[in-house]
Amino acid sequence: MSNANHYSHSVFATARHADLYAKFRPILPKIVLDYVLDYLKLHIEPNEWHIAVDVGCGGGQSTQVLAKYFKNVYGFDVSAAQINEALEAYHPHNVHYQVSIAENIPCIESNSVQLLIACVAVQWFDLSKFFVEANRMLAPNGMVALIGHTMFEPIDPDNPDDHTLTQLMLSLRYDPSIAPYKLPNTESIDKRYKNIVFPDYFEYTYKDNIINGVVISAQDILGFLETWSPYQQMYQSSQSEAKTFLTTFEQKLKNILKTDDLSGKKLLCNYRYYIAMEFQCRIVSTIKTTLALNMSAPKEIPSVERYNWLFHMHYVRAEYDQCLNQIQRFNTHSEYAVYLTGLIRLREGDAKSALMAFDSIKTINNPTYIKAISRCLTLLGRHQNVCDLIKEVGLKVTPNDWQLWCLFGNALLYMGNIQPAKDAFQNALQTTNQIEPFISLAQCHIAESDYKSAIFVLRRATELSPNDSQLTIKLGILLINNGMTARGVEKILQVQNQTNPSDLSVALAIGSVLQDIKVDIDSALYRYKATNVFESPSLWNNIALCFAVKKKFVAAVSCLKRALYLNPIDWRINFNLGLINLQLRQYASAFHFLKNAVANSSATNPTILSLLGICLECLEDEQNARQAHTSASKSSNGWNAIPVLNYAVFLYNEDSNANRDTIIELLMEFEQCWLKRSQTTHEFDGNVMKVATNLANALSVSSHMAWVKEATQTTRVETNTEINVGASTSAPE
Repeated sequence: MSNANHYSHSVFATARHADLYAKFRPILPKIVLDYVLDYLKLHIEPNEWHIAVDVGCGGGQSTQVLAKYFKNVYGFDVSAAQINEALEAYHPHNVHYQVSIAENIPCIESNSVQLLIACVAVQWFDLSKFFVEANRMLAPNGMVALIGHTMFEPIDPDNPDDHTLTQLMLSLRYDPSIAPYKLPNTESIDKRYKNIVFPDYFEYTYKDNIINGVVISAQDILGFLETWSPYQQMYQSSQSEAKTFLTTFEQKLKNILKTDDLSGKKLLCNYRYYIAMEFQCRIVSTIKTTLALNMSAPKEIPSVERYNWLFHMHYVRAEYDQCLNQIQRFNTHSEYAVYLTGLIRLREGDAKSALMAFDSIKTINNPTYIKAISRCLTLLGRHQNVCDLIKEVGLKVTPNDWQLWCLFGNALLYMGNIQPAKDAFQNALQTTNQIEPFISLAQCHIAESDYKSAIFVLRRATELSPNDSQLTIKLGILLINNGMTARGVEKILQVQNQTNPSDLSVALAIGSVLQDIKVDIDSALYRYKATNVFESPSLWNNIALCFAVKKKFVAAVSCLKRALYLNPIDWRINFNLGLINLQLRQYASAFHFLKNAVANSSATNPTILSLLGICLECLEDEQNARQAHTSASKSSNGWNAIPVLNYAVFLYNEDSNANRDTIIELLMEFEQCWLKRSQTTHEFDGNVMKVATNLANALSVSSHMAWVKEATQTTRVETNTEINVGASTSAPE
């Protein structure tokens, strides 16, 4: 008998331990069993599942769950006490138990077993002999599944954030009182079976961190500890020492849980399972059968393609690292393996490596490969190459593939070819009702400033997909930006109760409506907090503006700096920080952030330049202040007149007599802007009109200005930074 078997027999030999093991050890959970059986289905059809064997079955905790999947299930254990416990318990008629060591099970015929499992038992086996015996028993394509789990992690439902209880359980493996009794063959458990070396005649795969939760009482933890092999060794060596250890641990439990009634205290316990699975790759000869039937033997799958099923399974399960590891391990160069490698690299953002993988595929006329290559080229900014590839190859192979038309249209749109892009998206819509072409076509109309057509396209899309919250929000924002505020708000708010509160994009849209249009700051803050997202710069930016409206500037600055940490090149965050620092009269800091906003903004923003001029003016840099104001007024589009007004105020404060003619010209420009706005609902803030009126009165030209309602004389016009703050709160997302 091997040392491993000697240890297992000595630990599990007593009836007392077998009884404890049956009561407190977990049954094999369905989530783990499903994972094993899903792998088995890839090699053997379920109607061919005849025999399953559970080696080291103990009291049958994992044996019985196999009964409904296999015609016969056999459980073997070295301990007679464990087998007696399994036989005395209820078990289906097709489940059989017998005392046997794992390395020699003669009652099982060769080539007859489809599944062989060992649950938290393989550490007791002589592995070299066990694998030989397993190879003998397994039928062609049969599977060995070695299943284990970590020390369970209990959580108190009344205090779920306290991990003291879990730390107590995990620390048991390093408890000095346990160390002398820890058996040397448990190393594979500590390493989660990753150190097991499998023979070459098995194809190996591994799955880790399968979590299964069960509800137990705190008293059950003590029962579980009594089944633990180091405790059993301690108990056999010194019962008094074992009882002292258990009593001490019980008191620790009571102190942590703050109760003396451990039986009445319910806990959630998470087991983390891991599985090492091996398929038999030995081929059984069928020459005699073939000759008898006068048939030619089926062709074996070419070696370069034989593992595609394994790579595919890892990929569809989102096990990307394991997929790449298996491809590298088998050193295969099949097209499908190369294609999956490219897809995984593309998901990781490594477009160059992905493109190299796709380029190595020889079958270039496959539309799936063409689309993958096009996406890589798009990420690399090579839009002309995308157009050439799709036009010369892709559309000739599959002219009605809507995804190819969308990729083609997006490439044209990026290059500024709006009309051809619109034609491409229209072609895509001829063959599909998917939402993507509608959104892209709307972007084309927006690029042409044809907002009515964009709204029409998005409305058509929402009719086809009324439950798409992202689409509804896009339409709502477009309506708001084009003066149809009531309809836009209605669209955005209608998704409020249809989506998960933790949906970040929906929360940002609804929160912006609540804080900017409804002016319901508390509701906006509640919506933002409900997302439970802490790494979004846009979210922190909008929360900061809520605090700014409440005049809580310290909190606002803290939130904006958090947003800036997450995205230091967002001009809106820098702009808002500059705005609040200007409000707080921290002119140097305001200048720093506004300067960054100018540098990071994709287009010239007259409002930022105007505020930058005010900062420089307050810092007594008159020359640069004049230059900033001049640039701001020149870049004003005839709609935003605040930079014009701020420049006029600056010139008045500098020298009202010398700059009189220029100031009057600026006021006339302001008047033209006011006339445009008076025809819409976008009127100026009352404070802005007050400053403009005071300035006109100071120059005695108020009677010539159409927007002056009351003439008041002032001898000095001050730059009102608060006006600028109020006029610039359109920056948040």
